[in-house]
Amino acid sequence: MIKMENVSMTYAKDIVGISNVSLHVEKGDFVFVVGKSGSGKSTLMKLLLKELDPTSGKIYINGEFLNDATRKTLPFIRRKIGVVFQDFRLLEDRSVYENIAFAQKVIEVPAVDIKKNVLKMLSMVGLLDKYKSNPKELSGGEQQRVAIARALVNSPDILLCDEPTGNLDIVTSEEIMKLLKLANDQGTTVLVVTHNLDIVQQMNMRTITMSEGKIISDMAKGGLAYED
Repeated sequence: MIKMENVSMTYAKDIVGISNVSLHVEKGDFVFVVGKSGSGKSTLMKLLLKELDPTSGKIYINGEFLNDATRKTLPFIRRKIGVVFQDFRLLEDRSVYENIAFAQKVIEVPAVDIKKNVLKMLSMVGLLDKYKSNPKELSGGEQQRVAIARALVNSPDILLCDEPTGNLDIVTSEEIMKLLKLANDQGTTVLVVTHNLDIVQQMNMRTITMSEGKIISDMAKGGLAYED
């Protein structure tokens, strides 16, 4: 699913993003990536999305060699990746329904299937009654649920989550994690970058800890190599 082999990425002025990172995430895994600010978590996520290119090393997504992906081939690789961000990134001039439907329209899904798929996702995240609402009318937790529905509507193989509970309270954060676990139970590989150690310990999943651009720990069930 996700494979990184001896990947390093150095920014300008010799600032190290990550250094010699090797990582293997199997199909159906649920993995947390934790670490203090500046540990390399954000760089790792950007590399997996090919927002950055590695200085050295190899990255594979779904068996595709990401290093060689071009502007033409990259969209096809990204179709199998759902992404959830801390700041939701919803289209504020469109309704909840339209935000989710947009992800389907981009890949030219027939209109009749779009309606069926969007309503299914809204039901899954518990927002069927809010389909006409504008994102500004929703709470932060509701907006994140819309973002998750949008990320999952195209049935991605992989779901990448960058601080998905960063702006949410404890109860809402737990609700969001239940949705991510539900997606994982249905076969989606999930990788979550987070600062929320309470959630990590509560979920008790494989946990990768980063520090100074390196992986310093990779524990099968909920272990943490640092305290916030």
